Amino acid sequence: KLLINCVGPYYLWGRQVVEGCLAGNAHYLDISGEPLFMEHVEVDYHEKAESLGLVVSSACGFDSVPADVGTRFVQTNFPGTMTSIESYLNPVVGNSGFSVHLPTFQCVVNGFSNTSALIKFRKSRSLPKVPK
Repeated sequence: KLLINCVGPYYLWGRQVVEGCLAGNAHYLDISGEPLFMEHVEVDYHEKAESLGLVVSSACGFDSVPADVGTRFVQTNFPGTMTSIESYLNPVVGNSGFSVHLPTFQCVVNGFSNTSALIKFRKSRSLPKVPK
């Protein structure tokens, strides 16, 4: 069984869906681009998912796939140690103006408003340092 969660904002409803998948013995994928949600899910559910033989994975959508593919391309085709990659998105506004899906807007606002919580959470973890 596999559940693909495409309904945000994940910070409001995502954890309950992950918990339901683990309880129902189902793999979980989402298209979240919300770092605080994704990192909490990793910390809180990785061991349980692994012990059940299940995959719990976020960022399987527009926000992440192009960046992941581009990063892999650079790693494969250029020598040396990669320490960072910068990217940008240049949205083109048409004649009817600019619009955004409400849950996407909510996720962006929440992400920026919780930057300090994300920094604090990352500092609390013992992650390997990125090479300089």
